Amino acid sequence: MKKIVKRVILDANILINYCSSLEETHNKINDIFLWVEKDKIIVFLPDLAFYELIYNLKKQEQAKKLLEFLEFLIESPNVFTYKMDNKEFIDITKISLDYNLTTYDSSYLFLSLATWYEVITMDKRFYNSVSEYYENVVLI
Repeated sequence: MKKIVKRVILDANILINYCSSLEETHNKINDIFLWVEKDKIIVFLPDLAFYELIYNLKKQEQAKKLLEFLEFLIESPNVFTYKMDNKEFIDITKISLDYNLTTYDSSYLFLSLATWYEVITMDKRFYNSVSEYYENVVLI
């Protein structure tokens, strides 16, 4: 019997919160990465998530945690990176304008719409801007 594995897109704020010293890590976030290790979920990340993670942890002077977590993400067979195609930036821009979202949030929503995977976020503004229209954005 084939095991069912859930596929999700993680907003960078989930990554940042997981290894940040500035915020208390939420139990659900810990569970996500435990499930990654146990092959229960597969994570898709737009490449910009790495830029957001690196910027925020570097700003917090969390170099050791940053390098360890990046290695985990890059080496995990259950974490995949999606590089945006140049043509996709038109759709991302339209989403940004339609919902008054940041380009970052629009990229996560675009990837979710393209794959039908849930976006898991801690960003209430992002969630509130689109939850009326899209059920696949989940706030934790």
